[in-house]
Amino acid sequence: MDWHEDLFREIRSSEAVLPPSGGIPSALKEFEKEGQVIQPVYRRKDYLTDTWCHLNLARASRPFAAPQLTRSEEMLCFFCPGNEHSTPRDARTGADTVSIGEPDWKLRAFPNLYPWLAGHGNVVESREHKVSLKDIQEEDQIAALTTIRNVCSGLEAENLYPLVFKNQGWGASTAHTHWQYGALPYIPKRLAHELATARSFAEKWDKNIFDAIVEAERQRAERFVTEDECVACIVPFAPRSNYEAWLMLKSPVSSLTAAGEPEIRSLAGMLTSLLRVLYHDLNIDSLCLVCHQVRREPAYRLHLEVLPYKHWAGAERGFEEYAVEVTPERAASFLRERLS
Repeated sequence: MDWHEDLFREIRSSEAVLPPSGGIPSALKEFEKEGQVIQPVYRRKDYLTDTWCHLNLARASRPFAAPQLTRSEEMLCFFCPGNEHSTPRDARTGADTVSIGEPDWKLRAFPNLYPWLAGHGNVVESREHKVSLKDIQEEDQIAALTTIRNVCSGLEAENLYPLVFKNQGWGASTAHTHWQYGALPYIPKRLAHELATARSFAEKWDKNIFDAIVEAERQRAERFVTEDECVACIVPFAPRSNYEAWLMLKSPVSSLTAAGEPEIRSLAGMLTSLLRVLYHDLNIDSLCLVCHQVRREPAYRLHLEVLPYKHWAGAERGFEEYAVEVTPERAASFLRERLS
């Protein structure tokens, strides 16, 4: 056994059903054998946690249609210029937490009106009323990530664990594009599991697991999308949603607070390019962006996970068993053609 086997765990099986009495659907004809429809099923374990992805290859051969968001026309956007009086003020400053640009702001950070995290705040990275991925700009994301990095430094100084994420479309309570940040007094369950796996892998193989993932996926060339000097983009082996992608730092940086300007610019640039492809080529305009980071941890690596919206139902919500309709190999091939 080598470290590749620790990363790529897969169980292959097949499920047989009798076709409908009214006739077999054309999409399933290639899986028909001796009067039965025998469909291959691949079950894959996440690199870093005990969550599993389930892929029915017959189902995955169907055309993909992204869930569409029906937008409501907002009468008033509290994040647009002129409505600054409608957003809460920071108790420490008496105004915004951060404001960039005078006399007209270009970026604002201010507390969340209904916080559920310690230090919960919003970063509005554009004064323009941008409500879609098609409007995302690289320079805006550089400014946002730089601002969040500085805020995270203060949260970490209080021995808190920073959470950083962006909801776009479904899940966003305000349509105007923005990031959210905040902190917990403990490391979240999924991150704790990732960290434990990373430490165990490093001890067992004397190798950083994130370096191993990038190296192995680059060699296999099935789910590797693109890379630059600082960041590698892959579609994970066991995704939780269709066209899920990870942007992983290649240098030993485990948190935003340790990221320099080149890493921030690289993350923002690749993220912007990816989001544009998802919007223009796949009609995806609802997703979550989550930043996974652990302060000063050599076994860990800062990375962004891009999770396009999917209708999670009983299996996902109740059991954390993820059924995905688009194979990661197909997703990576599609993205690679447009990003490489």
